[in-house]
Amino acid sequence: MLNYAALQEGRNGMAVFSEGLREFEVIGEEKKTFAITLLRGVGLLGKEDLFLRPGRPSGIKMPVPDSQLRGLLSCRLSLLSYTGTQPPLV
Repeated sequence: MLNYAALQEGRNGMAVFSEGLREFEVIGEEKKTFAITLLRGVGLLGKEDLFLRPGRPSGIKMPVPDSQLRGLLSCRLSLLSYTGTQPPLV
């Protein structure tokens, strides 16, 4: 499955397309930078003190050793600069 995200200022933009990655974030004070999660791993499920719910746990802290990546991870990325109101469909 192909996913994409785009940043645009005026009529100029930049889109990043990925195959195999689904987490994107636009960061920075000016919101002009893509952050892409290449790999996310966890050692525990559940958290004791949540940022949006201070003092309230999200569940039982449970080790999840089988959530480790075993083997090869591959993904493909491409960048497209464009002019217009949205990236062209490719």
